[in-house]
Amino acid sequence: RMKNAGYGIVEKNGERFLSSVPLLNSNAFSDNYQLRTPFKANIGMAVFFAKKGFLSADIEYLAYTGTKLSTTANDQYLADDLNYYTQKVSQDLKNVFNVKVGGEYRINAISLRAGVNYQPDPYSFNFDQGSSTINRSTLAYSSGVGFRTRDFYIDVTGLYATTSQAYSPYVLNNRELYPSAKIDNSYIKGVVSFGIFF
Repeated sequence: RMKNAGYGIVEKNGERFLSSVPLLNSNAFSDNYQLRTPFKANIGMAVFFAKKGFLSADIEYLAYTGTKLSTTANDQYLADDLNYYTQKVSQDLKNVFNVKVGGEYRINAISLRAGVNYQPDPYSFNFDQGSSTINRSTLAYSSGVGFRTRDFYIDVTGLYATTSQAYSPYVLNNRELYPSAKIDNSYIKGVVSFGIFF
């Protein structure tokens, strides 16, 4: 069957290998669809301590289940396909609250800053088997120091974040038969900014 399709096959030591692959012709494919991104709402609060500093907190609501794919094209097959993926998104994801808390304390011309950002796992089901459940939420810590005068300012900020995920190179009917690798991600970022007042 493969030879008829233009594939070349070589047999060696009782095993078969592809020796050549035919040139495939394809036509350009264009589509017309719309994506409605998740609804997002944010509320925040800050408490100031005269000129010594402040504490702030933000809660962000993300309605992932409201994501929608649609089309205005007269194509029922495309409309059914997009409707299927819209339902999958609403089933596989859940609405979440992201939380950010931070503060700053000033000592004369020096400002000290710190913050935490928590983003929970948006999936509505457990990918993993048994006791190997992976926490896919993201936790980020930031800290910084700033120096400000009437003429210039300089700020140094660092960010450290951690999250986990799993990678499966292929999928079989029985999930217990194919391998998955747990990947623990962490990264550090640094930013230095400088400005002059004039």
